[in-house]
Parts: sequence; C-alpha cells; structure tokens
Amino acid sequence: MNLLHKRIKNFNKIVKNFNHEKISDFVVAHKINKSLFYKLQTSVKKFVKQSKKYNFKNRTPNGKIVPKKEIIKEYTEVLINYRNVINSLNITDKISKWVFPVVRYKDVKIDKKFKNRPNKSELAHSDIWAGWNSNSLLIQIPILGDTKNNRVKYYEMPKQITKNWLTKKTYIDAQENFIKKCKPLNHHYNKGYIYISDIIAVHKTIKKNGSKSRASIDTPLILKPYKFQSYGSNDLISNKEIFEIKKNYKLFAPLKMGEIDGIAGKKLPSTCKILKIAKS
Repeated sequence: MNLLHKRIKNFNKIVKNFNHEKISDFVVAHKINKSLFYKLQTSVKKFVKQSKKYNFKNRTPNGKIVPKKEIIKEYTEVLINYRNVINSLNITDKISKWVFPVVRYKDVKIDKKFKNRPNKSELAHSDIWAGWNSNSLLIQIPILGDTKNNRVKYYEMPKQITKNWLTKKTYIDAQENFIKKCKPLNHHYNKGYIYISDIIAVHKTIKKNGSKSRASIDTPLILKPYKFQSYGSNDLISNKEIFEIKKNYKLFAPLKMGEIDGIAGKKLPSTCKILKIAKS
C-alpha cells in the first residue's frame, strides 16, 4: 500500500463518524448544526470587532488575529464554541491534542511589504510544509464576510507522493516540484459548513476582483497517536483542559496589543496559555 492509499484509508476512518459531502479523497464538507454555527459566528464577530477597535495590532501578515490581554474574554468564547462544533463530529476520542483555533481575517489587498513572503497563504500549499504534525486534520470554517469571492480553494492530490511531501519547506519552494502535480477542484466554500481535510491536502486563498474581507477559522487538529514536535507545541490543549474551560481552567494571554514575539517561519507568535483556576 503506497503512502497516499494509507492516508486515504486513515482519513476515511475519521470522516465516517459524521455526515459529510466528499470533495476529494482528502477533503470533506459537513453542514454544522445551525445553533452551533450561530454561536460560533457570534463569538467570532465579537472577537473581530474588538480587534478592529485596536486597528488590528494583533494581526499577522497571513491574517491571523492573535489573542491578547485586552480581548482574552472574547477569544475564550470563540474557543468554547469552536470546541462544541468539533465535538459534534463524534471524533473527540480520536483527538490527541487540540490547537488554539486561529481566527483569520483576510483583507482584499496584500500589504506590499508582505507580497514576497515565502509562506503566504495565497500560494498553493499544504499545512504540513509549515511544520505541523503529520497525523493531523486541517479544520477550515468560513464565518463572516465575502466567502464567495475571498475564499479557500482546494486541489486534487497527485496519484503518488514521496515522504519528501511530508517535510517542512517554504510554499515558494514547493510550487515547482509539488504544486504543478496538483489540479484545482471545483467546490463550494459556504458559511454554515466545516471543511475537514488531511493535513497534507493542498489549498490556497483566492481573492477575486471586487471581493471583500472575510473571516474564518483555519486550524490543525492533532490525532492519536501524537509525536511531540517543537513547532506549534505551545499552542496545544488536552481534551481535559478544553472541556473544563471556565470550570477548572482559564485562558491567559501573555502579550498586550502591539506586542509581538513570533519569528516568521521559525516561531509562532504567542497566543495564550491554559491556566488552572486556583480553588479558594
């Protein structure tokens, strides 16, 4: 059994736990319960609104809105509602580690100084090339704004891949040797759906002329068994912690608005930490 067939088999074991529409061998779409989606959408809207008040001083070049001290309350609600959506998929027992959900706010234009970034999401890419664990899913949920013209586009995988596909590399370097083997897929990208893919799946951000801003959640979800990795290790949460938020645990953001400690391609910016609530 080659590498792709093995991953297809493992991916199918996961997605058979919930109703879904197949987009490709490595991508499916699931319609979220309306009440769960409304709560998630409302919490994301508040989080984006509060970030906007600070002129998005907490936003990275790729659109990630980083939780800060001033907005940790709003982000906590995003985390809880995101958890509830994932829990509705009946795959919680398959999860080893949760990653703090990334709320991404994509403007129409790319800042000129970021146009040549080697890992911009406007380049077709696999998130495994950014260094994420190979035994992971990628969760993508369109939430707000223009999700028709400012959207994520998935690609069909080639018939065969080598282990080199699973190694860290810049998106720019991958275009010639990897992306040319992939074909773009025709599929919807609608609010109210969650798109689940194998972490190796290729995708990119597309912005058509006349498009408007869009907010979404784009986050890996690490499955069992989990092998420790340095990249993103500070952003991991256990099942126990995420289901006991506000009960036995709380979120803490170490940085204020405008404070940055990330290094592009080397170190993720600090988001927040899980702290145990002291009992009186």
